[in-house]
Amino acid sequence: MKKISFLASACLGLFLLTSCLGEGGHMVEYGAQAAVAEFEDEDLFLYISNNDKLLPSNTLNLGSGECVLIDYKIDLDEAYVTEDARGTYSPVTLTSTPTTLKLWTAIENPDTADVRPLERAVGSFQQRAEFLKNRLFLFTSYTIQDSLQFANSYEIGYFKKQDAKIDTSLYKEKNVPYFELFLRVDTIDNTAGTRTTERTQYDRNAFAITDFVKNFSSYAVDDTLYVRIKYAKSFNSDTTRINWGESQTIKLGLR
Repeated sequence: MKKISFLASACLGLFLLTSCLGEGGHMVEYGAQAAVAEFEDEDLFLYISNNDKLLPSNTLNLGSGECVLIDYKIDLDEAYVTEDARGTYSPVTLTSTPTTLKLWTAIENPDTADVRPLERAVGSFQQRAEFLKNRLFLFTSYTIQDSLQFANSYEIGYFKKQDAKIDTSLYKEKNVPYFELFLRVDTIDNTAGTRTTERTQYDRNAFAITDFVKNFSSYAVDDTLYVRIKYAKSFNSDTTRINWGESQTIKLGLR
């Protein structure tokens, strides 16, 4: 079985800071930022972490609700000070074409017992996730052979009637309730050939978890819903049972 691991924070939140003194203001460039596109009237806005709202100067071929990764530059002198009938936002310029991410929809009451024929184990879970507009962004890596091509199928699910568990480990929040999501990955071999040198390939995905959030939003603490992700860390020797790993608690800001 090939193993999958989550990328470190460098994959999300990578940025390059450049300072321009004088008339040019103070320009900052960010790379690989998760964003959700939304139309408001005729304007296309990009929502990023903390629900910050960006208005790109570029013409973009995106639909409302699409999940993307963006590289952009912003003048700090104009950041989050532009306000009109469309609300408060920051004018930005995208420095490359946005990368559109596959969006998978969470399912209710998934099968968590049987190992699927093409299922892959997640080697480790490095704590990094983004939650925007009811979309949960996750970044994964896995090892493949150079001579083969793989198509991945991702599934995230939850039990609708699960009981809240209590987290006593957080530094600031004490005894907060959290709920579980189950992550599964199937890797399909599309190409016949001789396996040669191994290399690491990365996948970036977003998961629509609107119904999950609605189902458990009454348990939110200060507009924050707490979750943990269970993932298939390994399988038993005859590949009939999943050994589940668990992430640390992830905070989903609902405002």
